[in-house]
Amino acid sequence: MKSVAVKQLNCPADEVYAVINRTTPEVREWIVGCEFYYTRVHCGRAGCEPARPKPPCIGNLECFEEDPLTLEWTLASAAHP
Repeated sequence: MKSVAVKQLNCPADEVYAVINRTTPEVREWIVGCEFYYTRVHCGRAGCEPARPKPPCIGNLECFEEDPLTLEWTLASAAHP
């Protein structure tokens, strides 16, 4: 998990700290940081990867919502056909 964050933070591995932010039945979200920088990392069955940022809302189009189990951003219409 720290190795995923080190690539994004550009800090020495021994200066990186991590705390669990939240958990679901499928994913653990970690806050990993050093200096004044941080990133979120999601770890699940497939391994760990950087958390994707929230997509912006554009005009009058529908906004993305976070899936409470996977912590992935999806359109409400795609999640509930």
